Amino acid sequence: MAPRRMVVKTLNTKIAITILVLFFINPSFVQALQLSASLYSKTEYTTNARLESINTEDDVIERVGVNVLLNEERKRFNANARFNIYQEFYLNNTFSDQTQLTTGFGLFNFDIVEEFLDWRTSFTRTDVLSDAAAVDTVDNREQRNTFRTGPTINYRMNQSSTVRLGANYVQVINSDEGAADTKRVDANASYIYQYNSITDFSLNSNYDRVIEVKENGQTRSNSNEHLQNASLNVGMNRQFSYGSFSAKVGRNEVRSEDRETVSGNFFNIQLEREQVFYHSVLAKYSESVSDSSIGFGSFEDLITANPDLSPASPILEVSTQLDIIKQKRANVSIKRNIDSYEYSISAFWIDLNYDIQNNDERSIGLVLNLRQNIQDGLTAGFTYRQVNQELIDRPGDGDNVTQTYTIDSAYRWTKDFSTNGFVAYESRENNKQALREYEDFSVGVTLKWDLY
Repeated sequence: MAPRRMVVKTLNTKIAITILVLFFINPSFVQALQLSASLYSKTEYTTNARLESINTEDDVIERVGVNVLLNEERKRFNANARFNIYQEFYLNNTFSDQTQLTTGFGLFNFDIVEEFLDWRTSFTRTDVLSDAAAVDTVDNREQRNTFRTGPTINYRMNQSSTVRLGANYVQVINSDEGAADTKRVDANASYIYQYNSITDFSLNSNYDRVIEVKENGQTRSNSNEHLQNASLNVGMNRQFSYGSFSAKVGRNEVRSEDRETVSGNFFNIQLEREQVFYHSVLAKYSESVSDSSIGFGSFEDLITANPDLSPASPILEVSTQLDIIKQKRANVSIKRNIDSYEYSISAFWIDLNYDIQNNDERSIGLVLNLRQNIQDGLTAGFTYRQVNQELIDRPGDGDNVTQTYTIDSAYRWTKDFSTNGFVAYESRENNKQALREYEDFSVGVTLKWDLY
């Protein structure tokens, strides 16, 4: 217990220091850095904190935290960072109190030779699950930290042609002791042809090699089993009236000397269009091969994702021992504003196929959201979400159907202070295992102070 207390004490100190720095920082410095920071306190009551079918326990959860967004752009340097530090208390002790730095990312670019050579460094922290079949509670959540750094060369051959070369050292650390941590190097090369002001084509390649694996307390370096991931694709980007289209199509291959090569298609296609029968439409499809240590998330996804309603990442990835995964993912969403009302409909489909482990699964879901701006500063909304999960390799565990109904409202009292509250009901049904079913009713309120 001593190391855990030390970690908690250290993180508590970091929260306090962060708040003090934000309070006393120079306002002119804030404007120059484009700093946005907020302090929040959330209180939630739940009737089934552990999401169990029997012996349910209610609890009151208190969370205090700081959200920080930093953006700095200069001639030869730019930085973009976002993080959330919070402490979570379970008053009825259904779980241990949590203190975490979560949902964070950072990007730092330095121009070494202007418009030719720069050095890019990024850090991301994302949530992952230990067990895809288990419920999404604190005990089943882990964190994945990904650090990436390396040079990028941009060589402009002529007015329409550009060659881009890059190399990175990548380190992935999963908090789950049973998951694989890896160190790897990757290299990428692209040729980009600017056809006109709204259209460009590209030829892209990427090579990734694992150089060290730490798994179950053992470290293996430069082993024959280490994975090599190579991909080659052609791409296109086009802007048009009220929208855009982008596509990358190619092949993806993962191999090592002591296992069979796993190959598959590589697709990354996105269509975005406004004013489609008065609606904004976004459609995406992706297909690729990766390994379970680093997963499929990207820095760009983390920036653009809406954590509340976006179907881009409706199902958290799972941290496991080192394995090769084939992923197919599709989602489509439509949105429309009508006077003071806004509604959106999103649907998604995900298919995961593991090469060795029995973790194959398929999920399909739907998210409906309706929101009204009642008056200046006051909004209210309703959200319905359903996720159908099929555990293909574990038919005995049954299929899960999870439904969530949420009513929420928000009111801004002053320029810097706002509150929001919610009432939610969630249930899970399983066609074979009654012990995997649960019901939960929760209600909560959040107080938020915008510091900058």
